[in-house]
Amino acid sequence: MKQHGRKSVASLQIVPDQLVRVLPPPEDLTEPEVSLWRAITESKPSDWFTVDSGPLLAQYVRHVTKATIVAVEVNAFDPEWLKTPDGLKRYEALCRIADKESRALATLGTRLRLTPQSKIMSAGAATTKLAKTPTRQIWER
Repeated sequence: MKQHGRKSVASLQIVPDQLVRVLPPPEDLTEPEVSLWRAITESKPSDWFTVDSGPLLAQYVRHVTKATIVAVEVNAFDPEWLKTPDGLKRYEALCRIADKESRALATLGTRLRLTPQSKIMSAGAATTKLAKTPTRQIWER
């Protein structure tokens, strides 16, 4: 039976068990990937990720880990190595991999609604764009 009137502070602090359902990480993830999975899933409401979005989130977490490894390699790269053909090839390969991982992260992050862009409703974005577009008067055309 539903209570009439305002809800008490005590009743608002109790969360029913069926609402607290965080999607568990897949068993094939590494420990750093599991930590990232938990950080992401705990940062969103419990119904944000469903079972069908689990594989996308797993791929996102894997790509974050790969991108971090490549970033460490790029940061450790000595500019003197660019003077040799092998050093230049290695640097180009690292940059290509970093770009590929960045694109995958952007795509998956948007699909999972993790990026700032994905939080903006298209109608609101269009209205904001129109508001910022200077309008010219008929006689100024």
